[in-house]
Amino acid sequence: MRMFFAGLLLLNVAFGLWYWFMYEPVTVQPPRADHGVEMLRLVSEQQQIEDTDHPVAQVQQHAAVSTAESQPAPTPKPDVTAEPAVTPKPDVTAEPAVTPESVATPKPAVTAEPPPVTASNDVPEQAVQARVSKSRNQCYLMGVFEQRQAAEYRMTEMHALGYIAKVAIQYTQKANYVVYLPAYPSYAEASVVTEQLRERGKQDFQILAIKGQKNSISLGVYSRPGTAEIRRREIAALGYEPVVAPIYGEPSGYTIEFRKKDGSELDENEKDFLLISEKKLTIDTVKCGS
Repeated sequence: MRMFFAGLLLLNVAFGLWYWFMYEPVTVQPPRADHGVEMLRLVSEQQQIEDTDHPVAQVQQHAAVSTAESQPAPTPKPDVTAEPAVTPKPDVTAEPAVTPESVATPKPAVTAEPPPVTASNDVPEQAVQARVSKSRNQCYLMGVFEQRQAAEYRMTEMHALGYIAKVAIQYTQKANYVVYLPAYPSYAEASVVTEQLRERGKQDFQILAIKGQKNSISLGVYSRPGTAEIRRREIAALGYEPVVAPIYGEPSGYTIEFRKKDGSELDENEKDFLLISEKKLTIDTVKCGS
């Protein structure tokens, strides 16, 4: 058995020596590249081919020579370092020559004429404006309520609906107008004023003793406001300051003066809605501020 292993060892040693000295490595020829394209090689392979007189080197040299002959001569590239010629720019500061042709003749200004106004166009527009103005200034009177509380309750409901409303009082008789001098601090001072009026030829005056107007001087009661205004001016010309105030009788009922916020008209549906719970009331159109 020892001899067998010793022989086997010697056989391996002999094969190794033969492989080391007698075996020549086979160089694999690389594939051919496209025409005109050099084959890529490692630096070590290129150095090996140049050092040995191998047929592959001759083939590579022959391919390089044929490629150089078949390619056209390269076109020389322009010198990019050379500065291009600079074209002189025109002097923008220089004023251009003025010629008769270059001077534009100013054209007269054209004034647009307003369109002619005709009566046929104005009348409809004025009529429309009048109707719009009238429709934007409509006031109404609802009544008559027998009790003030009922009128004020309905006024509150109308405020909630967006109306502008206030309660007005109706009286049993038409209002009269009184002209008077406001109350003086004492009866003696009021008497001095009445003596002065008498000396100047004025009549129809009286010192009042009613509550709220004590020691004031009444200068007359008139049924028309115009007549009361004439009396006021007459006394004012003497240096006094009389006042005109209406006088009413006993209240006979209450009404509600109201209107829309935009002043537009009420339609029939709106009137029916406002009167739905008050069959005895009516709504009349009145002049605002009356």
